[in-house]
Amino acid sequence: MAIVVLADGRAAVPADRDGEDGAGGPRGPVGVLVDDPRCGRLLLDCGAGVATRAAFAGVSLAGARVLPTGHGPDRLDPSLPAEVVLDHPETAPPGVRMLPAGGGEVVLLVETSRGVLLHCPASGPLPAGTVAALPSRVILTIPLAPMVRDQLAGVTVLAPPAAGRRVLVTGGARSGKSELAERMLAGRERAVYLATGGAPSPDDTEWSARVAQHRRRRPAGWSTVETADAAAVLMSAGRPTPAASSAGQEVSAGTSSGGPGSGSPARPPGVPSVTLGRTGALPDEAAAAGEVPAVLFDCVGTWLTAAMDAAGIWVLDEDTDVYGDATATGARARRTADAALARAVDALVEAWTATEGHVVAVTNEVGSGVVPPTAAGRRFRDELGRLNARLAAVADEVWLCTAGIGQRIR
Repeated sequence: MAIVVLADGRAAVPADRDGEDGAGGPRGPVGVLVDDPRCGRLLLDCGAGVATRAAFAGVSLAGARVLPTGHGPDRLDPSLPAEVVLDHPETAPPGVRMLPAGGGEVVLLVETSRGVLLHCPASGPLPAGTVAALPSRVILTIPLAPMVRDQLAGVTVLAPPAAGRRVLVTGGARSGKSELAERMLAGRERAVYLATGGAPSPDDTEWSARVAQHRRRRPAGWSTVETADAAAVLMSAGRPTPAASSAGQEVSAGTSSGGPGSGSPARPPGVPSVTLGRTGALPDEAAAAGEVPAVLFDCVGTWLTAAMDAAGIWVLDEDTDVYGDATATGARARRTADAALARAVDALVEAWTATEGHVVAVTNEVGSGVVPPTAAGRRFRDELGRLNARLAAVADEVWLCTAGIGQRIR
């Protein structure tokens, strides 16, 4: 779960009046972005100027639906498109409750994967029925007004979890994107290198040299996790877990990899298949010294290669003798493979969205060159392009690397 407070209603308070009751309502614009697999992307209030603050902070509001607690300009920017505003209980998404706050305002309760959020910019007092309807434990999005805080004396109020930071680095082959990603985490004493590439075979000297080069660049204090189950590692990032690997140790979780972010569209000769391992012990194995403070995910392209392999996509797209016809068996196999790949992609995007750690992910820009000559190559290009767009939509930063030069594009 990620909570980004863009404005908490206090920005417009003069210094000599800070801490007053605020009986006249919020003292400044309000806007809180919530990004969680259970509730999706929600913008709790979007007062005038909140969207501008988000843009200057590099926070994307793409795909976010607005849930206002009132209709004043401090809660709802008049310039917002009406179709993104969910201002009636019947339009609220599942897991969201709107309770009356008095004066035509509402209190929002939002169910997330980490607990129930309480979003209440109202100055109070709240109706007795609303107070009675609150759960025993809530996670605050913004500070409560003094009068409301007094009313909630019997409710356990929790601070929001620390927000993760998601950085996506994209670029073409040999563009320097992996080195750029490594520099972003330079100085970190502890980090996890999430390697999803194919393991080098003895007869593939080129691939072996590339893997060795990447391994030499990693700081000695970093741990390496070799797995295609990237979602499990991302979900464990930033969460306290029992220490299961020492610094510098390489951990294999169902696969063998450790290669650079080549993102090859079809498994080249000498690079063995990488299967999607699903091991419940992976989050513990991914933790170094009790917590994973940062993860370098290298790379999304090789992860997708493994996911397509595990789903059977390569066979469907290449073995035209078996699946190229229009038989019911072939169509059923294709639907099964497509559904398996979709589930794997959704799980990765959900983990990327919900991660609480600092994650830098490397991916490949594959749609700017020659059209791949094979069906498998074209399918890979299209799937990776769509996946990159989904990851970028919820990333805190997006960088493009060209000729060894990184440029932040959002």
